[in-house]
Amino acid sequence: MVCVACTTYDFHDTAPLVSAVLTGSQPFSMASAPGTASFISQTPDNNTREIFWPSDSPSVSSAETCATWATQTNTLVQQGAALRIRTVTGGYRLVTVTKNIWLGALWIFNFHVWDTTQTPPFTLLGGVDLSSEFVLSGTTVYPPPWYFCARVYGSTLEFKAWRPGQAEPAYGDPHYGGAMTLPAGWSDPGATGWYIGHAPSTSEATFNDLVTRSP
Repeated sequence: MVCVACTTYDFHDTAPLVSAVLTGSQPFSMASAPGTASFISQTPDNNTREIFWPSDSPSVSSAETCATWATQTNTLVQQGAALRIRTVTGGYRLVTVTKNIWLGALWIFNFHVWDTTQTPPFTLLGGVDLSSEFVLSGTTVYPPPWYFCARVYGSTLEFKAWRPGQAEPAYGDPHYGGAMTLPAGWSDPGATGWYIGHAPSTSEATFNDLVTRSP
């Protein structure tokens, strides 16, 4: 199991954050300080998907990543977590859990595996519907901040998400998260970080309380 006490990055860590573009024509503009990162989109095609992680992140196979999705100026900004980030010849391999934006169903959270040397670079493994906790009315979701953690160990990738005023839930609580079994071949260790994607041009988003942990 993941050691929840072994912090590898938080606001005490002055190591800079680094980033990599997974898809799209132009990276987001990132400004960061220990424990926080802000992004401004400068891309016209809304197809940029990017990961970011601490430059001193250890390469591990079991890890947890957490963040507060603090602000966004457009609901179509896609936030998430990235784990087992590994450089390969010509690209990256990693696993993610992200907020869905397809058809505006922002209350769904999706699991993907990524290999940017392939076409397409990602494979959708499945999703979890948390409309009971995140839909305010109709198709309108609660505004940020949202709190989010994801972890990976063995072949298990899981997450939990909750809102202000709610106690942090336990992993495995179906009201606040879900899990997916990774296919064979995705157990290699890598860095631990976060994900942002699809931010429309000039939109902005901020992640606070960035934390990573590992055994």
